[in-house]
Amino acid sequence: MKEVNNLILGGGISGISASYHIGHDKCLILEKNQYALGILKSNEIKGFTWDQGPHVSFTKHEYVKDLFKKNVKNEFYEHSVFPTSYYHGTWINHPVQSNLYQLPDDIKKKCVESFLQERDKETIDKFDNYEQWLNYSLGKEITQRFVSAYTRKYWTVEPKELTIDWIGPRMYVPKAEEFIKSAKYKPSESKHYITKVRYPKKGGYESFVKPMGNNANINYSHSVNSINLKKKTVKCSNGEAYKYEKLISTI
Repeated sequence: MKEVNNLILGGGISGISASYHIGHDKCLILEKNQYALGILKSNEIKGFTWDQGPHVSFTKHEYVKDLFKKNVKNEFYEHSVFPTSYYHGTWINHPVQSNLYQLPDDIKKKCVESFLQERDKETIDKFDNYEQWLNYSLGKEITQRFVSAYTRKYWTVEPKELTIDWIGPRMYVPKAEEFIKSAKYKPSESKHYITKVRYPKKGGYESFVKPMGNNANINYSHSVNSINLKKKTVKCSNGEAYKYEKLISTI
């Protein structure tokens, strides 16, 4: 059984980043595929680079922005974005709670009434799930008509099945006067949490992260079969076993 100081499960962006920041010489990554970077892996076909998903970087974290910038030697595109949603024949700027003026009058009226009904209630300090948070923050009309549909499509579950610890700045919660004003007027600025996106000029999205994996210790084709937290051991489906001091799982 091999002994490892820091054993990292998964060689995607999280695993590569963990090893990079701890120090590659102190880490071993177990990766089930025959390549690193997971879904960030880009492939070149007939001179064109293809990503495995619609990847763009929209982080506002200055350290991450500078790190990605360094990794591509300052060779990247940056674009301002103005997300919109298509709803029953109408294009609505995102998020809908800041752009009610674009909705049909009957739906707009229901959204405002629902929002104000929630704001008339006592302030709630604790929410048991995402649906409760949405109802109180945006009103039941917006929750049921817009956000719930998106949640089912994107997260594949109902809002009541999600917690709220992940929300952060992703969901904009307007003040009452701002909400009412948006039913008549276009806001002066976008309230969406994504304002600009970046993408490498060459090499696909993986170029933002790939240099961080240089000199990383990665065992490929190592699919984890079992983990014993008491004995601090990990076994792989190929028969290999590892004893660790610290374990970082990204799988």
